[in-house]
Amino acid sequence: MGRISFQKRQKEMKRQEKRQMKAEKRAQRKLAKNGEGVAEPEAVSETNESNELPVSTTEPMARS
Repeated sequence: MGRISFQKRQKEMKRQEKRQMKAEKRAQRKLAKNGEGVAEPEAVSETNESNELPVSTTEPMARS
């Protein structure tokens, strides 16, 4: 049983990394589009310092 929960945790970590990379790319594109020196990252996922799974929100992200 321990193996399955480890695999689930690894999958969730991969998803978090992918979300963070996409948010960074969005911020870079926004920066390049606006031509400004400073851009605010859109949605940065909160990470927990320990190896526990983060609490996910149930609200979908708003698209602009």
